[in-house]
Order: sequence, then C-alpha cells, then structure tokens
Amino acid sequence: MTTLREFSYERNLKIETATSDIGSLKIGNDTSAVLVNTGAGDGDCDFAILEDTTEVVCGIGINFDYCGIVGTDIGVYDYDCNNGEPQYKLKPGMYSVYSDRHGFVLIHLIKAFEQ
Repeated sequence: MTTLREFSYERNLKIETATSDIGSLKIGNDTSAVLVNTGAGDGDCDFAILEDTTEVVCGIGINFDYCGIVGTDIGVYDYDCNNGEPQYKLKPGMYSVYSDRHGFVLIHLIKAFEQ
C-alpha cells in the first residue's frame, strides 16, 4: 500500500517541515485555524502541498485519515502554537487535508478560486 509520503515523492512535491508542541500541523490565518493531528506527537512533522486539481487522492490504495476541507486566504504555520501570519501561503481555493498519522500531512488543492 502506498503511503502519503511515497505518493508525494512520486510526484516530486516539495516536502516542508513544521514544528509541533501539540502533535499537529496548524493551517489557517490570523482569525481562524485548524490543527491537523499528525499522529507523531511533539517535534517535527512534514507536509506537502499538491496544487494539481485533476489529481485523485481518494481511492488509490493510500492509507490516510481525511481531515476535512479548509478554505481561502489561508496558509500553513511553521509551528502549531504560533499566532499571527502563516509562513507558507496557499493559493486561493478549497483544500482537502490528509494525515498519515505518522508525521506527514498532504494538503491538496481541489478547487482553485479566481483572483
């Protein structure tokens, strides 16, 4: 079975690293954010951003937990207890977020919004 990390490497996605004190990856903005459970506890976690809206992640034999959809004007924080502005800005759009529960999160753009 393919892992999310292997799926990301196969597509040459850039892997970024964030730090966690509460076992999560923080995604959002200065007014609203979600904490995606990485399953790895404290320390570093890795994530990748897939911006290909034609790519299908579900149903291809990947072992992951689906963590929900986040919206526009958001980004990824480099530290899950950080407030203020995210360090990695995401393109405007709707995203599905997947966690392998082993310290890796894939953020997938499923619908881009016009700017």
